[in-house]
Amino acid sequence: MIKIINFLRRLTIKQKIVLCSIILFLVAFISAVIIIINVLVSASRPVNVIREIESEVEEVGEYNTNAPFHTYDFKNIVDKYGFKYYYDNSGLQKSKLGIDVSYAQKEIDWQKVKSAGIDFAIIRLGYRGYETGNLHTDEFFEVNVSNAINAGIEVGVYFFSQAVSVSEAREEAEYVLTRIKDKNITYPVVFDWEAITEAPARTDSITSDVLSECALEFCSVIESAGFKPMIYASLNLLRSRYDKYNIDMISKYDLWLAEYKDHPDYPYDFKMWQYTNEGKIDGIDFATDLNMYFENDTE
Repeated sequence: MIKIINFLRRLTIKQKIVLCSIILFLVAFISAVIIIINVLVSASRPVNVIREIESEVEEVGEYNTNAPFHTYDFKNIVDKYGFKYYYDNSGLQKSKLGIDVSYAQKEIDWQKVKSAGIDFAIIRLGYRGYETGNLHTDEFFEVNVSNAINAGIEVGVYFFSQAVSVSEAREEAEYVLTRIKDKNITYPVVFDWEAITEAPARTDSITSDVLSECALEFCSVIESAGFKPMIYASLNLLRSRYDKYNIDMISKYDLWLAEYKDHPDYPYDFKMWQYTNEGKIDGIDFATDLNMYFENDTE
């Protein structure tokens, strides 16, 4: 230290100025290097952290519910022959492959559909008009159910609801029951309420609680008659910011989730997944919804 002090004393003023300039430059240079290193580290490591944080924030704020989370491991979803299948960790297939159809698919060759590997079909039974509120039967319902069952395909049905009250939901369920009571319906009977976006509808002002109560009433009536009820919903009907379904209220019944992705992002429990509306099936001339029904150990 003394040697350094003596060295500095022997320097001329000009030399001291130069030395100070060098020291300041080195300090600035080192500070800049440290800043650059921090930026580079932030640009590499925290990307996933930031995404995880954003994902957590989205997940927490996306849905207002205490419903149970699903336990599916989506790494076990396998694509084969244009369809999706789910396997457990031991390699055992734990899903069934299905379609849902209506008048939109026109005439269907159900024997070809069966040969294509389809296990089940959810067939539209009917609908309530979004303007008049009148109830109607799908024009292809009877022939679709009869021919699908004869082809060896398990059948469920759905009703396109536009109920605005519990009494209307009950009316829809009773309408469905009168048309399936003598049929071999082995898959779910589904309450399919959807928002109308292309025109004004009588359902535009329905509240979350009323909609959820409608779903519960429909399912309760169906269940009391000995059939398995289910509720169909897209993500937008489940997200809290759209204020439609109350997930806590409807979680009593199985959910049929519509989410068109490689695997669902919806974190809560569901039983069936509609994963595309662009499926191509031998025996059907039009694009068709494809579905995965998750089986448990008792099924």
